[in-house]
Order: sequence, then structure tokens, then C-alpha cells
Amino acid sequence: MLATHPDSAVPAVKAAARGYRTNEAGARDLILTIWNVLDQNLEHTASIVNAFVDLLDEEEKKQDLLASWKGFNIEVWHIAKYLHYLITCSNDDNSRIFRPSQSVQNMQESHLVAF
Repeated sequence: MLATHPDSAVPAVKAAARGYRTNEAGARDLILTIWNVLDQNLEHTASIVNAFVDLLDEEEKKQDLLASWKGFNIEVWHIAKYLHYLITCSNDDNSRIFRPSQSVQNMQESHLVAF
């Protein structure tokens, strides 16, 4: 429901989840798959990652995924903040290079998901 193309998103996320559970892929691989199929929407990605954590039986896997998610979330926030800075920097005549998109501004204001 959250993905633009659910027909391909669901199998991709299922395969990534299976890979993570069987140690064929890492937590970041799972997170990146979810992130990409959800059009790089931080809030939607957080909801899916948190739901998946609740389904995991192994405490070690839960902690690994949560730690990776926290790092990814912080990284995305800092990248968005840096991009926002670059976009709004002034050139020599103190005029904007171009206006930042609303999505970058929203990313900057996003918050960490409570664990």
C-alpha cells in the first residue's frame, strides 16, 4: 500500500527479509531495499522496519536491525541537512542558487523513530 509499485515491491521486500533472516544479507541491505521500494520515504520505511523488528524471534537480529536502522536514519537526516545547506547557500551576489524542494525540507525536519 505504501509503495508506488506494490506488485514488485512486496516480492523484493520479502526476498530481502528472507535474506536477512537466513544471514545471506545484512540489515543495511534489508533497509535499503525497503527504502528504495518506498521511494525513499523515511517515515514509511520506519514503519516497515519497525513492523519487521516486531516479527523477528531472535533478540540479536532485532538489536542488529534496530542499530542499523538508527545509523541509517541519522545518515539520511544528515545528508538531507547538508543538501538543504548546499541548496540554500548564497553565491557571490547573495541570491539563491535555486529553491529547495519541499521533500528535502521535510527530510531535514524528520525525527528518529523511537525504539
